[in-house]
Amino acid sequence: MRAQGLPINFIVLAALAILILILAAGFVIAGGGSVGGALGPTQVRNTCSGYCNTLQNQVIAYGKGDSAATTAVMNSQWCKNKFIVTGLTGNQSCYQLTNCVATFGDGQTQTIGSADCSTP
Repeated sequence: MRAQGLPINFIVLAALAILILILAAGFVIAGGGSVGGALGPTQVRNTCSGYCNTLQNQVIAYGKGDSAATTAVMNSQWCKNKFIVTGLTGNQSCYQLTNCVATFGDGQTQTIGSADCSTP
């Protein structure tokens, strides 16, 4: 009587498929940055634009100058994340690379800059 089991070819192919899935997921999660970690200016601007949209959704319920809005801005990805950008020296923040104009619930707007991202 011969034992029933999985063929070795199937096991090897399954292991390779899992490895490829893990690598693909890592690439997507890491944002597809280059090996050196530097991102292109367009990729960073697009990422910052997404952070600005998220920030907009967080502050829309508050009035300009509201302490909860100030905290939301300071804790936002727009303020906290820094990037190594191809062609630029040092870590760059979103506010150094592009603009984010937040519209508050009271209708007032504010361009978010470095002063808005620092702890008072």
